[in-house]
Amino acid sequence: MSESSRDTTILVVDDEEIIRQSFQDQLEDLGYRVLTAESGPAGVKLIQHETPELVLTDLRMPGMSGLELIKQSKACAPDMPIIVISGAGVLGDAIEALRLGAYDYLIKPVEGLHILEHTIDQALENTRLIRQNRAYQEQLEALVQERTRELEQANTHLAEINGRLRKIVTTTQGFSACVDVSSISSRILDEFADHMCASGGSLYFLEATGLRLVRALDAGHAKKFIPFPLPKNSVLERVLETGKPLIIRDIATCATAESSGWSGYRDGSLLAFPLPQDSGEILGILTLHTKEPPPFVEEDKEIGTILASYSCEAIRSIHATETLRESEQRFRELADMLPLTICELDPKGAITYTNRHACDAFGYTRSELESALIFDLIMPDERDKAAVNLMKVVQDADVRSIGTEYTAKCKDGRVFPVLAYSSPIIKKGKPTGVRAAVVDISLLKEQQEQILRHAHFDTLTGLPNRFLTLDRLSQLIKEAQRAAKLVAVLFLDLDNFKKVNDILGHEIGDKLLIEAAARLSNSLRIEDTVGRLGGDEFIILLGGLSAASDVRPIAMNLLNRFREAFLLDNRELILTASLGIALYPTDGDNPAELLRNADSAMYYSKEQGRNIYHFFTDDMNRAAARRLLLEENLHGALERGELYINYQPKINILQGTIVGAEALLRWDSPVLGSVSPEEFIPILEQNGQIIPVGRYVLSEVLEKTAKWQNLCAFRIAVNLSPHQLRDPDLLEHIKEVLLQSDLRGDVLELEITEGVLMNANHFVNESLEAFVRLGVEISMDDFGTGYSSLSYLRNYPFSTLKIDRSFINDITLDSADRELVSATITMARNLGLHVVAEGVETEQQLEILKELGCEMVQGYLFSKPVPADKIPELIAEFS
Repeated sequence: MSESSRDTTILVVDDEEIIRQSFQDQLEDLGYRVLTAESGPAGVKLIQHETPELVLTDLRMPGMSGLELIKQSKACAPDMPIIVISGAGVLGDAIEALRLGAYDYLIKPVEGLHILEHTIDQALENTRLIRQNRAYQEQLEALVQERTRELEQANTHLAEINGRLRKIVTTTQGFSACVDVSSISSRILDEFADHMCASGGSLYFLEATGLRLVRALDAGHAKKFIPFPLPKNSVLERVLETGKPLIIRDIATCATAESSGWSGYRDGSLLAFPLPQDSGEILGILTLHTKEPPPFVEEDKEIGTILASYSCEAIRSIHATETLRESEQRFRELADMLPLTICELDPKGAITYTNRHACDAFGYTRSELESALIFDLIMPDERDKAAVNLMKVVQDADVRSIGTEYTAKCKDGRVFPVLAYSSPIIKKGKPTGVRAAVVDISLLKEQQEQILRHAHFDTLTGLPNRFLTLDRLSQLIKEAQRAAKLVAVLFLDLDNFKKVNDILGHEIGDKLLIEAAARLSNSLRIEDTVGRLGGDEFIILLGGLSAASDVRPIAMNLLNRFREAFLLDNRELILTASLGIALYPTDGDNPAELLRNADSAMYYSKEQGRNIYHFFTDDMNRAAARRLLLEENLHGALERGELYINYQPKINILQGTIVGAEALLRWDSPVLGSVSPEEFIPILEQNGQIIPVGRYVLSEVLEKTAKWQNLCAFRIAVNLSPHQLRDPDLLEHIKEVLLQSDLRGDVLELEITEGVLMNANHFVNESLEAFVRLGVEISMDDFGTGYSSLSYLRNYPFSTLKIDRSFINDITLDSADRELVSATITMARNLGLHVVAEGVETEQQLEILKELGCEMVQGYLFSKPVPADKIPELIAEFS
């Protein structure tokens, strides 16, 4: 932190509090006193009352813009430096701010505290130089006037001095023609020598390690570099030490003159002047020598001091000019580095300046561009729009900060989209041209198109996605309303597609979906729409239909196409499809309803055996609504205690005792009432809830069975679904529950249906064998309703066979059913299996079963399914 920063006040003007606070923190860390303003008017007020030394301001602010703030600030404090903090999108405004008097600009965000510190130091230093220059001018003018008054009162000698002073003024005015430090250094020494009638001399500038010779009038009498430390009491050392001019009238009498660097000067007179800066530091040392009399006198020293002061001011002015030139060059280089086209135009659209990127982007040389019209770089059909916009910017000083889109045209004919931002060039308060920034938005356009495609099309198949498909369905409905036509929505789902993913992998599954999409697209008219809803679900939209019968041949054709084998990676896959059809307006008057009803019809096709199509009916709608209602209320039913267990006693009819019971899951919903297991069990299996529910059932019934063991040898039967049997943790759970209940495995009987075994795999076989090793008995439920019962009885470790109630119902009326039951009982006895007859409701059925040798029965004749607390009573009753 410099000493001067402690007393320097900086004003930060920005409408964003976080930016103001950020700059305040940084500047206070640098030791500055910081004021902040949230708007242009507040900033102007602080400038008027607090008079800060420097202002940092944003350009884009509500109310008063940064440009207006600059105008008003310069009106009340012309010398106060203003640094613009500009966003990358408002480069034109930043350039205009420089034109209005801003010292410099920085681009948000300002990367690094050192950049901000350096820019502020340069601005304050530049302002200080300007003010010092003015002060020097005023001081010198006052001095000249004072000397003039003295000369008017003096004698002829003083009149001569006055003439020399006037010559100094004329000389210093000529300094303005110098463009760099080198040229003004030569001019200063020559003017000094001329004024002082000197025959020799030199000009040295101070460096960190010594004095560097800039100019010498008599070569060979001044060293090119004199290192520090300088010889003690030498001329240069004395001037540098005192900071004051030194006169030696007779060099021959000065013992230290030789050590000053002029080894050839043995006689004559010597003058040495320091060139001081405002800070007091010495910029350089100028020496003059004359051999001819008269020697230098005090008046020469005084006049030389004045000339030295002017010389220093001229050098500082040159430095300031070079700084400005460097700033302009920096802007030019920055403009050439930017990845966008920067150009300036006259009011007629002629290009007066371009940066390097413009040449690269449009394929022209800079001279070609700066002799062309901006309209030559735009497609012909957009030139009128460009001319109108140019006129508005010039005449109305309209800043186009939002950006106008054009199609740019290159020299080789290539075109690309651009956004053009423009602002007027103001000189003396009037617009004289336009400054524009042109951004190539080709990549942005490509990204927008890609985003749009991703938003409307399926990335795998390229088909319209759900969003676009439903939008097209809305359009078809509007067209059908006007033309009194029908619209068909076909919901198609691939049959058993999950098996392809599970067995062959998702890569083959994706290829199959791509091929399926191609088949659908190639099977329909151009005006028809095929979309993918997700997974293996597709939707087909058919418009302009006159009758529902128009859909049938299309549906049959689609199904036939899917019956053809798919050839994928040298594999032939046979994969059918199920279709559901909904019609507008009979099945719905909006896309959501039509899609929902087509979906219901498709699921009905699945239930009817797949590879078929069905039109939507109200019954399907009611069934779908019922299923949805069941799914909603079944979620969380276990946690809410709505699921419970009843027990269907199992009776040994030969002994007349209860030997066990079958656990039956029930659901009593507060919304739906008592729901049949035939409705909710399939839903539990489909959504995966059957696993936690099944574990709850096993834990609950084994806990109760442990208590009933004290009453009789009680065995509990529990039904297992296919999903439960495939649960890899089922065996460990059963072991854990048996251990907790202190029960042997033979008190548990697991009932499975033939459907479980139809899709059995190696894991299922191992599970059944593991259950048997644990002592758990396996029972075949609903025997007789499947297709391969005999082979299952031979291949799997069953201990019990349960005859389905459908055969028991008519055993008293249908001799065929009676013979079938008799054969089943005989077969089971020969295989060493126990037999249980389900659904026994009459004494006649019971008598026949006794005659046929059936040992155990279940049914309402003995007891309906009862809660757990009724089982002890039934055991006591039958015992």
